[in-house]
Amino acid sequence: VVQFLGFIIPIINIEAITRTYYERHFPLRLLSNRQGVWRGPQFLPLDERPYELLKMLFKLRGQPDPDGLIEIAGSSVNLNTLISRLRKQIEPLKDTRIYLQNRRDLGYWLENFDPYSEISS
Repeated sequence: VVQFLGFIIPIINIEAITRTYYERHFPLRLLSNRQGVWRGPQFLPLDERPYELLKMLFKLRGQPDPDGLIEIAGSSVNLNTLISRLRKQIEPLKDTRIYLQNRRDLGYWLENFDPYSEISS
């Protein structure tokens, strides 16, 4: 809290509020007819390999599958590079993971996505 002109004003964590806003109101949507993803009202075009990786993450429905993702990327080093590129393109806040999650012993998975997205094979 900060006192300003005799008023007590709470300090608000803007980043936490922004994160919560995106989590609640801007799920990722993937459509089969466009090579990209919708983050709320904004369409984000993607290159072919990051798009294929994201499509696989949508198919996994929030479950990690390291072997399946490595198969798309070609190697674990390539997977890490593709994930990094994808995060830069789809995450709205730098160094904040709203959509692409990972844990060393599990792998990568997707959160905050529209489960009814159209995914073609």
